[in-house]
Amino acid sequence: MTEEIPAQCMTEEIPVQCMTEEIPGPMFDIGDTSPMYDRGDTSPMYDREDTSPMYDRGDTSPMYDRGDTSPMYDRGDTSPMYDSGDTSPMYDIGDTSPMYDIEDTSPMYDRGDTSPMYDRRYTSPMYDRGDTSPMYDRGDTSPMYDRGDTSQMYDRGDTSPMYDRGDTSPMYERGDTSPMYDRGDTSPMYD
Repeated sequence: MTEEIPAQCMTEEIPVQCMTEEIPGPMFDIGDTSPMYDRGDTSPMYDREDTSPMYDRGDTSPMYDRGDTSPMYDRGDTSPMYDSGDTSPMYDIGDTSPMYDIEDTSPMYDRGDTSPMYDRRYTSPMYDRGDTSPMYDRGDTSPMYDRGDTSQMYDRGDTSPMYDRGDTSPMYERGDTSPMYDRGDTSPMYD
């Protein structure tokens, strides 16, 4: 935009003489292939010297990013939104987590582990530490609220699926192979 453009051109009712080839690019663009207000890059809107689509500089991010490959408000990482120094997709720093993670591979609010949500320094997916459990587990491979065993829920030191310890019972059993509330025998229920 220069002083040579009449003032009436900057109104809602643009005269026909304003829409001439004298203005470079498809719409007030200079020195690039961007569609609107871009300079020196291939971005589509308000971008300069990068391949970002909107308000980006020196990176391949799509919106308001600099020096990284994040899509929105990211710097120095490959995160998609508000991330720095990691490959997380949103609000992550120094890790490969997708959202609000730091120094780990967790997807959300995790640090120093591979958990997906609110985990730190272990491989649990949610609120777990030091184990491979998926939720609220520590030091075991249980999926939920388990520690030191391979139980699924609230189990410790055994392979029971729920509330079991030291045996292979499926629910509330200890020291036997009974399926429910049994001890020291092979009975199926309350034996």
